[in-house]
Amino acid sequence: MADYIETPQDVRAYLNVVLEENDLGVVYEALGPCARCSERST
Repeated sequence: MADYIETPQDVRAYLNVVLEENDLGVVYEALGPCARCSERST
């Protein structure tokens, strides 16, 4: 998944989908790819 998350807008869209699941485990797993995207963009 991290290959597809390249911009802050991608992170926002991905997290919106993940949050709709209402599952903290899924949210927790989603934070890794989002953090890696953040590291790449700085």
